[in-house]
Amino acid sequence: VERHLYYGDLHLHTNDSLDSFILNGPTLEPRDAYRFARGEAVNYSGRTIQRNKALDFIAVTDHSENLGLSSQLANPQSQVFKTKIGRIWTEKGPFQFWSAIVELISAGTSVPEIPLDRFLADAWEQEIKAANDAYVPGKFTTFIGFEWTSFPFGQNLHRNIIFRAEKPPRPCSSYD
Repeated sequence: VERHLYYGDLHLHTNDSLDSFILNGPTLEPRDAYRFARGEAVNYSGRTIQRNKALDFIAVTDHSENLGLSSQLANPQSQVFKTKIGRIWTEKGPFQFWSAIVELISAGTSVPEIPLDRFLADAWEQEIKAANDAYVPGKFTTFIGFEWTSFPFGQNLHRNIIFRAEKPPRPCSSYD
């Protein structure tokens, strides 16, 4: 029996995951994550990084909860800054903001005053495009996916959802 080994990653966060954005600052956009996985040099938090060996496959699996909100936090002109949760970000900093977000997720409620569906739709379309653009049949496989996260009774429950379609449906979140 002949066996082929493939080297890849099925759980990678980008700027679109709020936890990665808050804890690491602006890092990689989805298209840059695929470039990095292919072995190209990319800018990561102000420095150039590059893999020693390219991956054979990858799935960017950003959190579906609050997907796209981090791009609004990075933009001081966005409508997010006019909301109560936006003021927590700007006045009290990322860790107080993160505590407020975790409290909302734990309660199973979305961020009040913020149209998360619109941010999610925009971010999801960008993630789909980045995966499809980076796919090279027989050489580099990209999977479109997301991470569904819930905190029932304070317990972390994470599940990666991977699609095999070029145009998968909108991700669901624990808010749904």
